[in-house]
Amino acid sequence: MKPQNTLAKVWVIILFMLASMSISAQAKCVLENNTFTRQSQLDSFPLLHPGCTKLRSIRIYTSGITDLSALGSLKNIDSLTIQKTAVTTLTGLDSLERCGHFDIWGNNSLIDIKALKKLKHVRSASLGENLSLTSLEGMS
Repeated sequence: MKPQNTLAKVWVIILFMLASMSISAQAKCVLENNTFTRQSQLDSFPLLHPGCTKLRSIRIYTSGITDLSALGSLKNIDSLTIQKTAVTTLTGLDSLERCGHFDIWGNNSLIDIKALKKLKHVRSASLGENLSLTSLEGMS
């Protein structure tokens, strides 16, 4: 067998393996209910579910949550609840394009929602009791 043919076959095998790993990584995305009550749980999400872009449901609550940046890969969430956290922004949801329903309630430190600027498809939304939020900039 010629060295060029062998090298070409090796590259085909490598590309196939990489494609399979990418599909596998997305397949690991948890589609059921995801509840985060500790920052460490949230921070481990991209490590446990690399490449995850869609979730059925995510609930984030308690004052121990201060940073949503671990959710940066998410583009589609059927139901999102962010309640009684200590987040100041929604940075981390910058890639979110679709959300069936979201509730953002009782986040007294939340000052802006600009990270939602890519969110274009929402069936229903509920915001309230976010005492430091003075603008809806980011909602279109």
